[in-house]
Amino acid sequence: MLLASAFCTSACSGYDVDVVWTIDGKEPAAACSSLPDGTDVHFSIRSRDDNSAGALVTETSPTAACADGGAKLATGPFAEIVTELRSDGVVVGVAPAVRVAPGAPDQGYGAAGSDVASIDLRITSGTVDATLTVVGESCADAGVDSFTVTLFAIPEPRTLVPVDGAVDIEVACTDGAAVFSHGGLNVGGQYMVQATASAGGTNYGTPSSGAGFVAAAATFVTVDLQAR
Repeated sequence: MLLASAFCTSACSGYDVDVVWTIDGKEPAAACSSLPDGTDVHFSIRSRDDNSAGALVTETSPTAACADGGAKLATGPFAEIVTELRSDGVVVGVAPAVRVAPGAPDQGYGAAGSDVASIDLRITSGTVDATLTVVGESCADAGVDSFTVTLFAIPEPRTLVPVDGAVDIEVACTDGAAVFSHGGLNVGGQYMVQATASAGGTNYGTPSSGAGFVAAAATFVTVDLQAR
């Protein structure tokens, strides 16, 4: 549960805030297991030795493993703690800022001394893993060597917007399966996968409506191509 390298100057000395977190309202042990390995909780702490305009400011950036569920932070007597959930350095979740001040009420804020601040990290960016099949068969059984895949966002009904970095992607049939993966999706946003392939002189593709889904922290879908 201890943070890595949480060092402060004398401006931080003597003040500890225990931050505990949930992920979308769920306990970290369960919620973090569905996130990519190495996902961590990153804190940006901006501490001041007093509340004046000319106060000495100290900035620290400790981290903790997502599944830890809590960490002890050293801050100055006046501080703001911004918490983010990060995967490979990319922000995938955020929480409201925690402010530290002497005598602050315990209403989601830390108080100088040794207090507990409870936060809920909300996942904002997700991934999709789309398994590609052909008329209900795996790519190996269907004799398909590769697929061409495009991912679309659907910001409003009947509007398709190609997702940057996910246009005409070639996905090979590897070890008997073909899986299209992409990250950086807006959680709660609507998306559609369209794919084409060919084998034995027959062309295959997704239905005209594509294969739609609503992005979550980790989305797993099957996209079945039909003969055209």
